[in-house]
Amino acid sequence: MKISHGVKILSALLMAMTTLGGCTSTESNGSYVDLKSLNIIYDLDETNHTYTVIGVKDRQVEDLDLPRLLTIDNVTYELESIGAYAFYDCGFINTITIPNSVTSIGVYAFEYCYSLESIIIPNSVTSIGYSAFEYCYSLTIYCEASSKPSGWHSHWNYNFRGTVYWGDEWHYENGVPTR
Repeated sequence: MKISHGVKILSALLMAMTTLGGCTSTESNGSYVDLKSLNIIYDLDETNHTYTVIGVKDRQVEDLDLPRLLTIDNVTYELESIGAYAFYDCGFINTITIPNSVTSIGVYAFEYCYSLESIIIPNSVTSIGYSAFEYCYSLTIYCEASSKPSGWHSHWNYNFRGTVYWGDEWHYENGVPTR
C-alpha cells in the first residue's frame, strides 16, 4: 500500500510537534553535549532504557551524528531504532552516522533525503522497513552485512537509484568506507 504525500507530510508535522521534557545532557563518545543543541526528536522507552529517533527539529540540518547514548535525569538510554519518517524530506542532510546499537530503521525513514551522499548500515540493523531510502538519488549505501538480512523488507531500497555495497565489497580505510 502506497501512502499519499499528504499523509506523509502530516506524519512529519506531528513528529515535529513532539516536545522534549526533562532533558539535560547527552553522552556521545564519552563526552556530554547540551541537549538543547541536539537536533533530534526522540521517544524514550523507560522500561528498556532505549530510545527511538522519530524526527529532527531542523529539517535543513546538513550533518547529523546520532548519539548511541542519551543520559537524561541520570538515566542512560541507548539508541535502538530510527522510526518511520524520521528524516523524511530532510533534503539538506549530507551525512548521518548510525551507531551500532541501532537494530531497526522504519518505513520511509530517509525518503527524499536528496543530498545524502553515503551511509553505513551497521551489522546490528536486523530490520529495515519499506522504502526507507526512497528518492535518495545520490546515496551510496555501505552495508556491514554480507547480504540482505531476512528481516529487511524486500523493497527496503525501493525507487532508489544509488549504489549498495555489501560487507565483502568494501572495507574501512582510515575510518572511511573504501571499495
